[in-house]
This record gives sequence, C-alpha cells and structure tokens, in this order.
Amino acid sequence: MWRKNSTIGDYEVVEMDLEKRHAILRIKNYHIHPLMCQTYMGHFEGLAQMMTGKKFVIKEIKCTFRGDEYHEFVVGAKD
Repeated sequence: MWRKNSTIGDYEVVEMDLEKRHAILRIKNYHIHPLMCQTYMGHFEGLAQMMTGKKFVIKEIKCTFRGDEYHEFVVGAKD
C-alpha cells in the first residue's frame, strides 16, 4: 500500500503483537519535512482505529530530523 501512495521512502512493520495491540512501524529513506511526522502519526492512528474499532496512541521514537537514521513509531492501545 505504501508504494501506491508514495514514490519515496520505504515502510516496514518492525514488530507487531495483536494480542497486546502494540506495533512498531518504521519509515526509511524519507526526509521531506518535519510536519510529515505528525501527518503519519495521525494516519497510523486512524488506520489502527479503523481496523480494530479501538483507540490507539502513537508516539514517534526516532526521527531523521533529530539525527536518527529513520523514522520509527510505536502504536499502542489506549485503554
């Protein structure tokens, strides 16, 4: 799905635990603008909620704009 909507960057699921409703998502080779980090956080939150009907919290734990090699997001259930 990433390739249908983006011509740059690579997306991967690093870790997923459906039972605990927890995932780590990574975007590599993507260095556009820091506002896109917030956009993707909202996108991931909406997708998770749409797929499960539950509320989620998204946190960016790595970012190329802070000197990291890639963007990494934690998707966690909001209890």
